[in-house]
Amino acid sequence: MAPTQGDASIDPGGDSIVAALAVRGIDARTARRLKEVARKRGVSVNKLVVGVLREAVGSGPGPAAGRPVHHDLDDLLGTWSRAEHRAFSRAIQAFERVDDELWK
Repeated sequence: MAPTQGDASIDPGGDSIVAALAVRGIDARTARRLKEVARKRGVSVNKLVVGVLREAVGSGPGPAAGRPVHHDLDDLLGTWSRAEHRAFSRAIQAFERVDDELWK
């Protein structure tokens, strides 16, 4: 018998618990954005939502499990030109030097 909404069953490919959930109240803008992000990442909307939920509750794999993941700067990723990157790197060089006298 197939699981219904909210039911749990044994995963046929292993022995983990699988839950089927229905999420209601998703507004059109959020649904559209989920589809866009899923398409951009090359995954299904379901896989995207499962991943987002795992991250949100801290049950995802990896060293960040249990810690919040922040995406507030994601829109800036990859937006600098090579020239901007070089200029920024030059500007912060002074901050990368360690003054040994301060650490004695």
